[in-house]
Amino acid sequence: MKESNNQTGYEDYKERQKWAEKKAKEFGIIYTEGTDYFEVVSQDDNGEEIRSRLPLWDSIPISDADGKPAGSVPIEKAIEATKRFPHISLYEAVQTIEDRENLT
Repeated sequence: MKESNNQTGYEDYKERQKWAEKKAKEFGIIYTEGTDYFEVVSQDDNGEEIRSRLPLWDSIPISDADGKPAGSVPIEKAIEATKRFPHISLYEAVQTIEDRENLT
C-alpha cells in the first residue's frame, strides 16, 4: 500500500513538472526543474534586469496596498502583470491591466 502512495506522489510530481515546463515555454519565462517557482525576467526603464518569482500554483493570492487579502488571480494573469509591470506590486500590476481592459 505504501509503495502505491509513493508512486502516486511521484506521478503527481512529474505531472506538475510537465505543467510548469509547458507554462514556462508558453509565456517565455524560466522554470528550473526541482524548484517550486517560475522566474520572470524583465527590465526596468533604465534597462536593468529585474527577476521576479511566482509560485507554481494555478492561482496566485494577492494583497492590496494595506496588506489585506484581495483575492487571487490565475497564474497566466500574474505572469502577464509581472512581465508588463515588474516595478510595482502584483496587486497594482493586475489592477492596471484590468483597468486598461475595461477602457476598451
